[in-house]
Amino acid sequence: MTDDMLIWGLWQSEEEVTVHKRAALAAQLRFRKNVLKQTVVDKTIYALSRTVNRKAVQLPLEEMIKNVKALVRDAFRNERQHQVTENTVPLIVGQKIRHCQLVNEERVWVDGKVISQVPGYHSWYNVKYVGDAAIYTYTLMDDYKQGDLVIAL
Repeated sequence: MTDDMLIWGLWQSEEEVTVHKRAALAAQLRFRKNVLKQTVVDKTIYALSRTVNRKAVQLPLEEMIKNVKALVRDAFRNERQHQVTENTVPLIVGQKIRHCQLVNEERVWVDGKVISQVPGYHSWYNVKYVGDAAIYTYTLMDDYKQGDLVIAL
């Protein structure tokens, strides 16, 4: 699932839900359910198929798009309920970091900056690395505790 997020990215606004490929939509639904553990009232929102005449039938793309957009909206709504103020923004947001990653089975330190917290998911952070246009999402505190993340001065 994490590999899928590296390919598609974690969509954090309804405008980003522009990819109409089943694989991308399924990746968003699985990641939000199993990794982010986004809580919902109606768990069928995560469904990729439904039973019709005792046969599994894939959900139409339009319905999958609607479900992903609803999850994105819900995460944003949850974030507003926990209004982030200047005093509640985690200290790591805005900080330059050195992050240890495995590249071809070799530990490599990469410089970057924590640009924000993922709306609705307080343990996930968005990171931008030097020389890389992509934005990555990690649970940085786990890496920090393992010694694989250093706040750069």
